[in-house]
Amino acid sequence: MGLKRIQDDGTFHWHCDSPTCQYHNCAHPISDPGKPEDYPNCVHHTHLSQGERPAGEPLSAHVSHESVVWSMCGTMIALPVCAADGCSRQTSAKVVFTAQELQDGMIDEKEEYIEKVVDPDREEMRLALKALGHEMPQRIQLVKRYRVTGQHQHPQIERHMKLAELVKSIGKLPPAQED
Repeated sequence: MGLKRIQDDGTFHWHCDSPTCQYHNCAHPISDPGKPEDYPNCVHHTHLSQGERPAGEPLSAHVSHESVVWSMCGTMIALPVCAADGCSRQTSAKVVFTAQELQDGMIDEKEEYIEKVVDPDREEMRLALKALGHEMPQRIQLVKRYRVTGQHQHPQIERHMKLAELVKSIGKLPPAQED
């Protein structure tokens, strides 16, 4: 389910991905303030309405936690084991992405605008009639259109990449970068 929030001080929040855990949440996502919420697509609870889904509180830890370690492949970071009684699930977050994955995760920023449009067939007929001495008013339609004004990375990918930066900043390096 990924990280739900990460703070500049290194504290991060996530939900357990075990569907029976008290910390599992696929009903009410949490996200960074000012960023769009990304609703989790929980494969365990697709048969339930949004209001019937589990809504557990998030777990939290600091990047300095002893269980926050890089995977052997160097592309994932293990988060601490879930703190719930009877749950021993340990979630890993992918933090290194290929160029294609980064491109696929881009979200277009769109701007709405109004465009004046003239029907080319009607305009051709209007001009032909005008040449014959008959006046026909020009009809202009207002059409709502959208244009892409920029792009930004998906918030989930941003949070995962920020986790990697914070983990590296305290000296925990991926296996390929250890000295």
